[in-house]
Amino acid sequence: MDIDCVIIGVNSEKTLSECIQSIINSKYTQGRLHIYYVDGGSADKSVAVASAFDQVHVIQLNPEYPTPGMGRNAGWKKGASPLVHFFDSDVIVAPDWIEKAVNQMKMD
Repeated sequence: MDIDCVIIGVNSEKTLSECIQSIINSKYTQGRLHIYYVDGGSADKSVAVASAFDQVHVIQLNPEYPTPGMGRNAGWKKGASPLVHFFDSDVIVAPDWIEKAVNQMKMD
């Protein structure tokens, strides 16, 4: 089962690379991870950091008043996977987290 991993952030260049790399390094065996970074209007190099990863789809928002919900909604709408996992850009994902989370959510 594929999963859309939506990362949201504003001015996240200091933490974003490590967040993305931790998702890429996840030991998920049940499908593909599709990674989206939604930038809420950064003034730093966050977009460039995310764009440096071939696996990441970058979505740029430039709202007057950015909110986390706007970012989550924009990322969720771009994806098409049956599951979505939302991340803040300062999160480091444990290698087995996504696999364990999906296993816990499975319904028989």
